[in-house]
Amino acid sequence: MTAKKLPCANLYDVVEGYIKISAECSEILLLLEGDTHSETELMLIFQSLEMIFLRTASDLSHFTMVGSTVVKKIVSTHMKLLQSSLCSVNRQFVQQCLRLLAAMVSQGADSAREIFSSLVYTKTLSSLARIRDKTGRPDVRMAYIQFVLSFMMCGDSSLVGHILDTKDFLTEILNTGLKEDRISIVSLILATLKTKVCFSINWRSISKSQKVRFFSASTLAQIASLYRWNGILDTTTFHSQEVTQQEGGRLLVRDLVHNFLLDVCCSHKYGISFHDPSLGTAMRAGNIVLLQFVVGLKQAAEDDLLAELLVSILKCNPDILPRYFKETHFSFTPRMKGAWLDSIALLKKIYQAQPEVSQAFQLQEMLPVPRLLSMVLVTSLPPVCNKTFFTQGLKVKQLTLSVLVFILRRAQKNIEYSLKRPVWDGSDSHSPTSMEEFVQLYREALSKVLPDVISIVSMWQSLSKKEKEEGEENTGATGSKAPDEVKTEEYDPALIQFKALLLQVLRLYHSVVPHFISQSKFDFSKLLQGIVSVKEMRNEVPPVLQYQILQLALELPASKFSWFLNPGPARGEVSVFYQLLKMFISSSSSSHLRTSTRKLVLKVLKDSGVFEHTWRELELWVDHLLPLEPSQQEEAIQFLDQVLMKVVCNPYEYMDKVVAMVQETVCLQPSVYIKFRSLDSCYCLKDKLGVFADMEDRGKGTEKTGSSLTDVLQTFPFSALVPAVLEARNKLLLCYCFAAVLCEYMCAALCDILHSQRDPLTLCLTLQHYDKELLSAENSRPPHSCLTSFCLYYSQWLPQKPEETWPLSSCLLQLSHCIAAAPPAVCFPAFLKMCYSEGPDAFLRDSFKSALERSMSTLQLSQFTGAVTQVLLYLKSFVDAFSMVCFLLTSVQIPELVNLNLFSAVFQVLLFVFNSVFTHPVLQQWFLAVELDVVPHHSLEVDRVRQLCVQLTQGVLNLLLSFAETVKALNALELISPYLSAAHQAMLKELQHSGRYVLIALNCQDTFLALYDYMEPSSVNEVLSALLLLPQSSLLADGDKLSLYGHAVLKVLTKSSAPPGKINTLYLSSENLRSLATLYTSCHSAQLENVLLQVLQREPWNAKLVPTDVLLHCLQQCSNLDLAALLVQNCSTHCLSFELWCLEQSDLADITAKNNSFLCLLTSYIRQAVTLDPCRPKDSQYKETNRRPEYCFWKNVLAGLMKWQLADSITEKLANTPEELHWRESLLTAALHWLSTTYKEQKTPQFTKEEVMLKRLKTLLVCRSALFSYRYQDQRFLVTFNTLLELVYKNVNASKELLAIEALHMMVTSHSLFLPTMLSSQNETDSIPECKEALVSLLLTLVKKCPEVCNSNHFPVLLAAYGATLNPTDQKLLLLLQEYEKKNISLVEFQCLLWGPAAMNYQKTRKCLGPSLWQQPSSEQLLAQLAADRMLNTVALFPLHRRLVPQVFHCLTSTRLIPLLCLYDPCFLLPLFSFILRPESVVDCQKFVSCHALGVTVVALSSYDHKMRSAAYHVLCSFYEHLEGAHFREKKQLLYLLDTVKNGIQKQNLKVPFVHTTYIAKVAQQILRPEDHLYPVINRFLLGTQCVDLNRVPDFFRLFYSFDLEHKLERDWMLNVLEEGMMDRLSFNLCEQQSIYHTLLGFCSSPLCDQHIQIQIMNILRKSAHVIRAAYDLTKAHGVLTWIIQITEKRCLNGKLLSAVIGLLHSLWFTNLGEKESSRLGVQSTRAADQQGDGLVLRETDKEKIRGKVSSKPSQSCLEHLCDVADGPLDECKSMLMNILTNWEPWHVLPNPNLRSSDFPDSSSLICATAHNILKWILKTLSEMSYDQSNTCTVLKWLQSVLLSYKTIADSLLSNEAMRVHLLRLYHQTCEHRLHEKSISKLDAVELFTSIMMHLLEVERSSEALHKSMIKACLHTTTDEGPKRAGLKLLSLYIHELWSGAKVPQLLLTHAKLVTRDRKKSQKSSKSPVVHLCKDILSALDSELLTHSSHMRSSTVLY
Repeated sequence: MTAKKLPCANLYDVVEGYIKISAECSEILLLLEGDTHSETELMLIFQSLEMIFLRTASDLSHFTMVGSTVVKKIVSTHMKLLQSSLCSVNRQFVQQCLRLLAAMVSQGADSAREIFSSLVYTKTLSSLARIRDKTGRPDVRMAYIQFVLSFMMCGDSSLVGHILDTKDFLTEILNTGLKEDRISIVSLILATLKTKVCFSINWRSISKSQKVRFFSASTLAQIASLYRWNGILDTTTFHSQEVTQQEGGRLLVRDLVHNFLLDVCCSHKYGISFHDPSLGTAMRAGNIVLLQFVVGLKQAAEDDLLAELLVSILKCNPDILPRYFKETHFSFTPRMKGAWLDSIALLKKIYQAQPEVSQAFQLQEMLPVPRLLSMVLVTSLPPVCNKTFFTQGLKVKQLTLSVLVFILRRAQKNIEYSLKRPVWDGSDSHSPTSMEEFVQLYREALSKVLPDVISIVSMWQSLSKKEKEEGEENTGATGSKAPDEVKTEEYDPALIQFKALLLQVLRLYHSVVPHFISQSKFDFSKLLQGIVSVKEMRNEVPPVLQYQILQLALELPASKFSWFLNPGPARGEVSVFYQLLKMFISSSSSSHLRTSTRKLVLKVLKDSGVFEHTWRELELWVDHLLPLEPSQQEEAIQFLDQVLMKVVCNPYEYMDKVVAMVQETVCLQPSVYIKFRSLDSCYCLKDKLGVFADMEDRGKGTEKTGSSLTDVLQTFPFSALVPAVLEARNKLLLCYCFAAVLCEYMCAALCDILHSQRDPLTLCLTLQHYDKELLSAENSRPPHSCLTSFCLYYSQWLPQKPEETWPLSSCLLQLSHCIAAAPPAVCFPAFLKMCYSEGPDAFLRDSFKSALERSMSTLQLSQFTGAVTQVLLYLKSFVDAFSMVCFLLTSVQIPELVNLNLFSAVFQVLLFVFNSVFTHPVLQQWFLAVELDVVPHHSLEVDRVRQLCVQLTQGVLNLLLSFAETVKALNALELISPYLSAAHQAMLKELQHSGRYVLIALNCQDTFLALYDYMEPSSVNEVLSALLLLPQSSLLADGDKLSLYGHAVLKVLTKSSAPPGKINTLYLSSENLRSLATLYTSCHSAQLENVLLQVLQREPWNAKLVPTDVLLHCLQQCSNLDLAALLVQNCSTHCLSFELWCLEQSDLADITAKNNSFLCLLTSYIRQAVTLDPCRPKDSQYKETNRRPEYCFWKNVLAGLMKWQLADSITEKLANTPEELHWRESLLTAALHWLSTTYKEQKTPQFTKEEVMLKRLKTLLVCRSALFSYRYQDQRFLVTFNTLLELVYKNVNASKELLAIEALHMMVTSHSLFLPTMLSSQNETDSIPECKEALVSLLLTLVKKCPEVCNSNHFPVLLAAYGATLNPTDQKLLLLLQEYEKKNISLVEFQCLLWGPAAMNYQKTRKCLGPSLWQQPSSEQLLAQLAADRMLNTVALFPLHRRLVPQVFHCLTSTRLIPLLCLYDPCFLLPLFSFILRPESVVDCQKFVSCHALGVTVVALSSYDHKMRSAAYHVLCSFYEHLEGAHFREKKQLLYLLDTVKNGIQKQNLKVPFVHTTYIAKVAQQILRPEDHLYPVINRFLLGTQCVDLNRVPDFFRLFYSFDLEHKLERDWMLNVLEEGMMDRLSFNLCEQQSIYHTLLGFCSSPLCDQHIQIQIMNILRKSAHVIRAAYDLTKAHGVLTWIIQITEKRCLNGKLLSAVIGLLHSLWFTNLGEKESSRLGVQSTRAADQQGDGLVLRETDKEKIRGKVSSKPSQSCLEHLCDVADGPLDECKSMLMNILTNWEPWHVLPNPNLRSSDFPDSSSLICATAHNILKWILKTLSEMSYDQSNTCTVLKWLQSVLLSYKTIADSLLSNEAMRVHLLRLYHQTCEHRLHEKSISKLDAVELFTSIMMHLLEVERSSEALHKSMIKACLHTTTDEGPKRAGLKLLSLYIHELWSGAKVPQLLLTHAKLVTRDRKKSQKSSKSPVVHLCKDILSALDSELLTHSSHMRSSTVLY
């Protein structure tokens, strides 16, 4: 009883005390001996042992070994007693016995395994699960459940698997009344099964087959019975007070079992469900258990949780959907019963849970279209929904319609996804063409099931008929009812929903099965009769029905509706269009519905064909219906309906009237405008302003569509509706039935139409014509006041006076005065209209602006477009009359646009407004018209014209500045492109005629500077170049200040200069840079200095285009020396000029002291000087100085660095600080540099200085402990220190003066960071693993230098740091352990072979326990450390060349997929296995096989090292001995397998082919899986043979050509063996002897081979190709290359297969060429195989196009799109992509020579466009990347082959400015790249690049003699390397200048003069080749320039 209270603080722990006294509990176990024991005694003994076991398993866990030992003794001696005790009649005794067994199992996995193996499973044992206590107390069943579950909780994964396979053990608990158990028991069972079976840590150890066998359909049904739990409540439930405790418990159990079954049945990874990608169409057995289970869920329609479970299972396993509906007990035959309704509801839940888009589209493999269709139908069309279902179900109506809508929506989603062309363009599985075929078949399949349109429409008509009859009955019976009651009866919610479903079905029919709608002859306008009643027009249409009918009408073709069919007034019906207008007016409650109705009205009218180009006018007629009062809208609707009916039915009559009015306007127009005064005035204008051109020349760039639309608008400025309305108005006025509301409505609409006219004269004449017609009638009466006011308004645009139309009576005059005197209107359009009617003076009032702002504040978004067009109309009128132009543009602007929120409606308004404003002809014609000499026709004086143009230009410019950003945000810059082009052209024209008026110049310049941000870069470049080419007098003002043009240059360059490192689009030619340099040296401008500095930082090669005057200017002024440093660093001429300047200065030291920036300039010079530039002479040029300039500077700088007194003082200050190490490194570097320079330059020894420096060097090399203080985890420091250690301590005698090795070792190992660094994991992401490797290397060096430091106490740390892998760190640790073995400090004596974290934990436990309780680790513990995945990788990728006893560290290369960290080291594993398999040890042989230890041992027999094979044979012999004495199920099969292997080995220490060892390792694993299909297959083969035939691949042909149902599985297994086993030549020879390669190649080409098998065969060939002999034979004897071509041409390859093909080619290529060629080509890996595959797919597509499969013309946009894609996220793959593109040659895309050339008219353009885009991308990428010599050489060779052979490609490169810049940038990088002085590769690259550039210059300048002279002077035929280098470098200066547009190479001339300066005075000729070259260049240039000048003089004389 006391033990039950423990542990307790107040009680003595009797259990712990007893264990310490008796470690094996021998006294208690002694009581169990004997034959007779009473149950009472046994119960006390069992209780005591139970308490001990429970304590050792919990808080006394450090006594676990004690518990395990006691359990072993009980099992070995007293297990029969325990087994017999379970048969007792005494239930309490049985419970106690079960509790003891459960406590024994809790001691660990080993104890659980021993108890489980010793139990005898009888019916008596399983019957204990049925023994219950009816009173509810703890019973035998509870104890039995706890006992069984203890195995699950404490056992390992293998034991759990055995428990699952044991019959009537665990399943007996679930099958014996689980729903009557306690909640705690139910929760325990479900939680244990979930954690140990489903979500096990080692979930791979429990196969899915075991889970499926355990969770059978009956077991799942028993678990599902817990949904109806009625057991005992023994826990507290947390539910609301409204729920009883029992009900709360039931809900808790339901949640538990629901979550459990979801995990078991719905998880592909952890559960029992299998993923079937075919969705059940492949007719596999599939999830048969789940199918049986879900079919048995008969209450799913009634229970929501069961329904959710069923839906979830079918969602995760859609393959069982068709079979479920075939076998289910639910009835789906339509009938109005509750069961059917529940079944349909469950059906909808099931299919709503399925994905909207079928999973079949996500498959990567290519499927036949019929197969794809069947897969899609699985989740989109229920099998029960057939034709009969819908035919009978339509009688039930609403529920059937809801199912129909759901099916159609799902089909719509699938069809929309199938027709997404971008998805399938890059797909490997399906093409857009195949998807179109799929959609066609999909629609046909649905057509066979869906009801036709007549069935749907008949339901609508029957409803309408029924409503009509009921309405007639209700009319007579309920005449006295209130209107609200009548309305409620009419709009029944259920009826509305049913109608909405019908309309929705028709909508979906149009998108899913459109042929149903197109073939139907039904007039869909009749549907409105069931929505809008003729007699009840005042009632608002239900919004749901209105929305559905609107969407249907918008989607269906207009021909399906009879919109304008008038049934006649006699029948009392109206037109359908009238109903539509009525619906538009009545939808006042929803703006969305009103917008949709308005959209439909406009669509109907546009589709009529009458209003194709004037449909915006219709918006005005429709929108003006809304402001009318509801009582007035009816008349307006009827009027508009009648007029539209006339126009649509007879459009030509009214269109002819419009054309007649246009013709009248054309005849009248010359008389309207004032004619030119005289011809003399025109000539006067020409003299002053230039020639005036027609505006037609300004519109030459207009697109065809724009011009055609303009022509149409000129022919039909307004629609035919206007004359029709006016005609109807006159008829109604004459009949005296024209209401006032119609008059107001018509005038308002016509007024807005007038405002929308660009030229209102035609409309005004039309209005005047019909007004005259009205007045001339006999029975006319006085017009309405609104007509009179409108006539007065539009008459302002007529040439006649208004009294010609309307006689001005006294009342009319009074009316006009009232209008003029009226206060300002609030409405903006009315206010502007009133002001315009008053005249220009109204705009000049002081109150106008404030009144305008007030009116604009009330302007709504819908009125905005009308207001803009009204303003534009007034603008045109003012321009024509030349009045108020300036004020109108500056005051009446639209600034509120910027403040509007950018939602969808505003986008449309903005685009319309900008289009109306910026495309208006007045603004476009007058913008910069004077500057461009394109003034429109006018009759004004010259000053007036200029004033008008200036005012209009300034106003338009203000508009552009206000809204250009908004236009850019809307991607509509093409709207303002005419203005940008005008500003560009005006600026260029101004620069050409710089002597024009200052006002014009300012106007052009201001306009350009304001707008150039929105121009194309080429336009800005053109203007900038023109500015820079102006004379310096134009760029400067007052001598040294910038003029207007100079400031323009500065502004453009300042704003357009990109930061360093970014590519800019502004390019400067040589002349531009010279002009900029001259400008810089002529004026004092800090901004100009910064601009020039940014230009050189962005493009360093521009330094070769800048004259040396800039450098001298910087040096003389001592300003901006950063600019001088850039010039010196990037140009040899500037560097030489700087040398000469320095030598000429006598006070250079003073200059350096005064200016700190001069040191930076000196640093740049030194960096350039040490490169030994061949452009500068190497001999002593300046004899009088007796020194080399660069040596002089080096000496001065180093002398400053070597001030050791200062260095010593700094060292003292930095002592014991983190900066000390950096300081010492700097001193050490400087000392070494000084010594190397001195030894190289000074032949005479300088003993004193050298001795001092050597002493300093020795002092710096002495190590101190401070070095470790702050850099212990610095990998570079550790590596450097290790290297110095090797060198310094190499000589024993010399190292005696240094620090002792023992002290160094102690300093390294006693550091505080030693343990954290050594014990760090290799998976950490920081730099600690790299530091660990460096630290281990340092320890290894120390131990080798001094073996005396070895100590056995180091083993715990070394083993804890060891990972037993092939990682370099672990390899070095193994070498370190071997050094300890050499010192006779053995691991065997240490008695612990654990490694890694387990070794560290073991050492902690060893220190805690005393010597009596400590035990050595068992073999199970050692084997448990082996990770299964790492062991599998070791078996598959065994290092065959690894030696068992490596002498030195050999870094193995990791594979592409598996790093070395994932492979175990066999040098450690084999000795470990030998230790485990000692004769005296106990080994779990099954565990040895299951953890792949046997597999690793077997594959070691294929090693090339004889010691490794000997060790493997020794381990196999030891294992065989242990296996003979083991007891487990698979023992006999394993013994037989080892016997066959032993019999097959005929020689001692034979090397077995790797394919055999791989086969044996896989067979050993299959023997442990009796449930697998391959188990009987492999055993059948083994039983048929007595030895493994090492001359043949075992069982290949039988498995490969198997005719079993699972033949694919057998073939796949055999091919996996070959794929992993092809690693040595012996395996290749075996396959060659058996003709296996012939078999594989032949089968891969057959149609029976699927894609997966193809990839496997490719991988087998790739692995074989790594063997040299195999690669040669496969290429020569087997014709693999031809076979690959056949494979790629006959199949549609996807990415995976193409990647495998590329991998095979890669292996064949580099194995045949050897490692040298591999490294030369720089192929690092095949990671980019997928990208290469995509490139080959593109190539195949191009082939198809060329062969004629695609007849469309190849577009430039497609090729440019490829460049855009290549510029995407491909940074890591750019080099690979470049290698692919550089293999392209023009002839690859030429058409088939057998075809006629006429079939390919665009082949040459395709070649040129392709080459252009490839060149563009390659040059851009190479120039932006860091310089790479190999990539550049590859590209240069390709460029040479392409450019030299195809002149058109060279011309395209030369014509593209960006490509020219990229090529020049790359050329500069190649020339300036610093390599070793004797590097031949650089010389070859420069020479090749120079030849390409010279070839391009010859193409551009073929006739210039200067070019030929330069080539002759620089390119000598000598083979001497010195002259060649100098000539190429000088030629690069020439190329830079001429490539940038220079006529004469000025900088090259300067360089030659600097080199040859003072040479003529010298007596001794120079030996430097550059001097002779410079002389030749000067003579060649002088002769050419002299010839050129003589030609110029002769031509002048002739002239």
